[in-house]
Amino acid sequence: MSHDVPTDDVLQQLAREGFADPRKLFTPGGRLRHLEDLDADTAAAIENIETFTRPVPGGVEYVHRITFADKLAALEELAKRAITL
Repeated sequence: MSHDVPTDDVLQQLAREGFADPRKLFTPGGRLRHLEDLDADTAAAIENIETFTRPVPGGVEYVHRITFADKLAALEELAKRAITL
């Protein structure tokens, strides 16, 4: 199985992962943004999202665990590719 992915697309994804800024996940007031409100670069850097509920007085609270792609691995790969370009 062959996948012809343009080099520019690979470099763009590595850059998204390597330079992701977790602050972009939150509004200025500190609330987590809805997924549809994230910019493409931030959304592309997210590796996993888990949502849990826990009981609190008067209802439930939603807890989100968001994992970004490995920033260091992406930057190392970008550096390797920059050397060979």
